[in-house]
Amino acid sequence: MQRIMVASVLMFMLFVGTVAAQNPISTPVHSHPNFSGIVATLKELVAREGKVTRNTFFIADVRPGDGREYSYAYWKEDKSITILHLPLEKESASYAWLYGKARIDLETDVVPTREDVGNSSFLVDRAWVNEILKECAGGFKLSVVKPRGKS
Repeated sequence: MQRIMVASVLMFMLFVGTVAAQNPISTPVHSHPNFSGIVATLKELVAREGKVTRNTFFIADVRPGDGREYSYAYWKEDKSITILHLPLEKESASYAWLYGKARIDLETDVVPTREDVGNSSFLVDRAWVNEILKECAGGFKLSVVKPRGKS
């Protein structure tokens, strides 16, 4: 009986460790202290770069990485993924960076395999994109209306 309990505890610990290794600690974006800054920044990004009136973002959970937190936002109408390095504040965000360098255009920047990426600094492989899109779909949905008069 004791062996069964020990084996069960070990299996549970192995399972928890495996899940933790696959999913580093993350925070739902809507619970993150910088949530209002993220929303304000994405709204301003739509005001500056949006091509249509109604825009939808799907924002992945916030994760730690390289001493800084980050998330991804899939912008449906723009057909892009934006890498969000946090904290973000509407007043201090570099919109040229967000829309230029931190943006993955899903129509031009995605190649079939990791080998096809080669030494590129902007191409990403389809498997990576699919994983990020899955994370974003499981995150927070944000609808943004482009202000009138903004081009």
